[in-house]
Amino acid sequence: MAYMNILLFIGVFIQIATTEQICPGFGKPELSGHNQVDSSNIHLFKNCNVIDGYIRINRKTFEGSQYLGIQPIHPFQLEVFNSVREITGYLFVSHSGQSQEDLSAFRNLEVIGGNTLSTVYSLVLKSTRLQSLGLDSLRSIQNGDVYIRRNYRLCYVKSEMFANTGMFQSYAQRAEVTNNSPTELCIRGDRLCHSDCGSDLGCMGPRSDQCATCKLYHIDGRCVDNCNASGLYLISEESKECGYIDEGSDNDFELEDNPEFDDADRAWSCSDSDADICLDECQEVLIVTSNENTNLRLEVESLRLEFEDLKQRYKSLQNRYRQAEDRNTELGEDGETIL
Repeated sequence: MAYMNILLFIGVFIQIATTEQICPGFGKPELSGHNQVDSSNIHLFKNCNVIDGYIRINRKTFEGSQYLGIQPIHPFQLEVFNSVREITGYLFVSHSGQSQEDLSAFRNLEVIGGNTLSTVYSLVLKSTRLQSLGLDSLRSIQNGDVYIRRNYRLCYVKSEMFANTGMFQSYAQRAEVTNNSPTELCIRGDRLCHSDCGSDLGCMGPRSDQCATCKLYHIDGRCVDNCNASGLYLISEESKECGYIDEGSDNDFELEDNPEFDDADRAWSCSDSDADICLDECQEVLIVTSNENTNLRLEVESLRLEFEDLKQRYKSLQNRYRQAEDRNTELGEDGETIL
């Protein structure tokens, strides 16, 4: 019995670690009779990575329906969607909850498939009180148009952020972004894209990691105005990409090899690409030791090898179990006792 439990545990562990959770969305038989996210079905989307179908959020989501026996939900309950990476159909939002400012519950959503559409649209945002989109990871709308209208507090968003950044997969796709918050109100309320964003394409919100494009440089998905900040260096002028000095790049050097410095925690990072030594005119930066990163990489590699070993052991145990079952079956056919 203990042997079987071990096999079951290992099997479940491997399945959880190697598969993504696909959940039915609206328009699928499993959700027949449901047409919007509400208190009766929101729990069904917990831990989903892919939603096969569409998602609709409307007034009944937040206000409920006494007639239908649906209780109101709070915007924080939408956090159940924070694991969603793809919606195969469309995302339709026509109402927002009290104090809700964006759709950040869908911040990890990367792909809207548009396999099914709301008329011709795969992303609809209308008549809400949202201030920004907050779809920070959205990179691809594979089919269908975008409709974002009559959101009277909505700033940041421009049609160009969909059409001119590679998000659309077809030249036939269109983005209607009109009748939202007037530009002068956005400026007066300081609801503008971050200063490091490319100013002409819009953004998902006010932070430097919500830009559609960067004005100058970028690192780890956020925009920066230069690569000279403490702990950074320029990887490529062509790609405008910065990196961390402590990532084991050639920019690292040991302080003990630089007798000019008494402080063992600090050194000079030279802005001159030809400079091999530290000079007074170079910018001072804090050199963060790479030991911690090295240890983390070793630990990750150790866990990976341990996981691979666990999979091999699981397969071996499965084979042994099948062989034992075959032997027991043969013994049973000969009339002997099977334990």
